[in-house]
Amino acid sequence: MKGNKMYNSQLLIIGNGFDLYCGLKSTFSNYFDPKYNATMNNDLSHFNEFIDVMNAHDGPYLYGVNIDLIKSNKLMPPDLSKFSKNDYLGNLTFWVCFLLLRKIDNPKWSDVEHEIQLFLTPSINKETTSIHDIIKTASYVKDHWSDLKSLDDSPNKTVQIIWFLLHTCFGLTNERICSETEILRFLNGQLILFESRFQEYMNSIIDTDYKIKSSNLARTLADNKNFNLLNFNYTTFACENCLFSRNIHGTLNRNSHPIIGIDSSVITSRSLLYKFTKTYRIMSTSSAKHQDILTHTTTKVIFFGHSLSEADYSYFQSIFDYFDIYHTPISLVFKYSQFDNQEEIRQFSRVSRLLERYGETLDNKDHGKNLMHKLMLE
Repeated sequence: MKGNKMYNSQLLIIGNGFDLYCGLKSTFSNYFDPKYNATMNNDLSHFNEFIDVMNAHDGPYLYGVNIDLIKSNKLMPPDLSKFSKNDYLGNLTFWVCFLLLRKIDNPKWSDVEHEIQLFLTPSINKETTSIHDIIKTASYVKDHWSDLKSLDDSPNKTVQIIWFLLHTCFGLTNERICSETEILRFLNGQLILFESRFQEYMNSIIDTDYKIKSSNLARTLADNKNFNLLNFNYTTFACENCLFSRNIHGTLNRNSHPIIGIDSSVITSRSLLYKFTKTYRIMSTSSAKHQDILTHTTTKVIFFGHSLSEADYSYFQSIFDYFDIYHTPISLVFKYSQFDNQEEIRQFSRVSRLLERYGETLDNKDHGKNLMHKLMLE
């Protein structure tokens, strides 16, 4: 293998589109769909019941939350009492409930990491309900419990439901909800639990057929030549042409777990949110040697099935910096499956955004504008 390594000039980077091409129902949308994930049947039914009950309560509002519901923590209405039992929603963690809530009025809800980032970092999109809205409500309730008064004429259903989920379904006190440190500790634990549930689902759907298809597809993408593999999926497979491989976001093995995180480019290492970033979570769990995957003998980087989302921009920046893509004769090859007539346009748009963003990190901004000559669409 050491001899072959010298002649390896390719790096293959794959995302979830690779697994989908192999027939694996590996999206978060699939995970939430009872057709593919039977464990969701009862949980979704209970969640929908919870939403109906919450929407049925009307009255004076405090930051968009029904005051009667806030006071109900002392005397729970019959139609809400069963939701105070943590096990009633079964496998639904807070983040699953949050995403189901987003699904109601947001067609892009399944971009899980983006939705989590919007909730945790409201400065990105001030129109979206954020963690600060919840903390503000809880803080006011804590300080004015004896004389709660209406501050609003209309409800904010999202704030109301999230606040009630945290307070009643998951048992957080006002003190914990209005403490940013405490609530982030809770939400981080819920994220780890969400990852564990998703890992169970993924392990339940992988079969021999996937192992065969994934190996054949990787070999085809690399033109039957040796390659190193940078895998952004949680799945693994064997391929004789693959010399070294690394799963960036963890695996489904017992000694690992999937990593779901947000982009670190807008969050400093001193922030309480840093533990939610992919950068932190990868560093805290990874033991693989980076240099085994990235080598200076590489002359071609092949992408397939990757959404090139902003959550992964930080990692792409480090890869492009390593290869010094502006000054070295390296080819960036973006392969894709033409499942409709618009995929080439979408792919070009994603690649353009990625390279433009990377160009902004270079000392010479004109170099960034010229990066598109590295692009090859196949």
